[in-house]
Amino acid sequence: MKYSYKSREHEKSDKEQLVSLHNALNAAATRLRLDDCRLWTIRGRGSNYISTWGDGRSWLIYVSLDGRPQAWTYAKRRLAAVGCRVTQNGDDEGCLRLPLLPDPDGAEVIREVVGIRLRQPPPKGPPPPFLRPLTLP
Repeated sequence: MKYSYKSREHEKSDKEQLVSLHNALNAAATRLRLDDCRLWTIRGRGSNYISTWGDGRSWLIYVSLDGRPQAWTYAKRRLAAVGCRVTQNGDDEGCLRLPLLPDPDGAEVIREVVGIRLRQPPPKGPPPPFLRPLTLP
């Protein structure tokens, strides 16, 4: 398997950049992962994902809407409203470039279009019995 990064430092900086977007999106922890090519991504619904653009400042958003061209047109409009620019435009899929971290409203739009689950808040109240510290008699 070919490694996607030139060096460990490049991989570390790429992951740090992606973590900053992951936090801005308030995405579930399980969404940040290495893909099959060992590239750090934020996975969404289906084949949708977000990765870094490669310049250290912006991100690539890939959206595929499975044979629904009208939905892709609507998704492009919604993402353009939060600062994304289309770089590859197919019939029902494409790539967009996100130049800046989104504000909370923009993060919600990106999560909805890409299909990224929201991070769940910790439960209120005492932890369940199986998570409480063990006390010996």
